[in-house]
Amino acid sequence: MLEHLGHVMPPLNHWDIKKFQLDDWQKEVIQMIKKNKSIVIKAPTSSGKTLIAMAAGIIHKKILYICPAKPVAYQVGANFIKMGYKVHFMVENHENQSYDSRTNIYVGTPESIENGLPKIYSNIEFNYIVYDEIHNLNDYESGKAYENIINIV
Repeated sequence: MLEHLGHVMPPLNHWDIKKFQLDDWQKEVIQMIKKNKSIVIKAPTSSGKTLIAMAAGIIHKKILYICPAKPVAYQVGANFIKMGYKVHFMVENHENQSYDSRTNIYVGTPESIENGLPKIYSNIEFNYIVYDEIHNLNDYESGKAYENIINIV
């Protein structure tokens, strides 16, 4: 199907643009984010979880956004940069990248954040933290990093 009809499927069907509207559950979650509530979202792929998680960066002044993998961190960070936010990437080989008081979004992988957070945490107070793929807390490899980040902040 993708081979022969890929051009008519989202997002390549640019002529079939409908008015964007959030689902009711997304509106509820955004209200909870505004109230600084903790939220766990379980929803299928492509249901809009990342869009809602990124709302935290729009609503709150400083956020820490933990992504399960480096490519996801770059994708999330790039979207924030396109919106005009100053992003500090906390990923392998960028741990020593500079940041300043104008930096709004700190995005990275669990392992890199775990290693870099003690260095910057004393200077930064995060208003909200997004744990993308928090179920990885049970993962043998990255679970310890998620757990240590939760304990640090």
